[in-house]
Amino acid sequence: MNLDQNQGTWIWDRNAEEWHRSYGERDPNRSDLLDPLILDLLGEVKGKRILDAGCGDGYLSRKLARLGVPVNRGGDLREDARLCQRRAGK
Repeated sequence: MNLDQNQGTWIWDRNAEEWHRSYGERDPNRSDLLDPLILDLLGEVKGKRILDAGCGDGYLSRKLARLGVPVNRGGDLREDARLCQRRAGK
């Protein structure tokens, strides 16, 4: 299947809420595999500013913010941006 950017965005926006409800913060691929790898690659984060490009629902942005790291988000799809703001309490 070949999709252009608008078609891919539309499909994801239709499914984003369900995906985040089903996996979201509880996704073991994130917590057990990706989180340790990403944090190891970042090294000491104190004093750094980080761009979370393609941040999706803001999972990593929120995790880094809890560590005291200023995070700039970028590349949001509409539905992900809405979910990110809601989960961040904004």
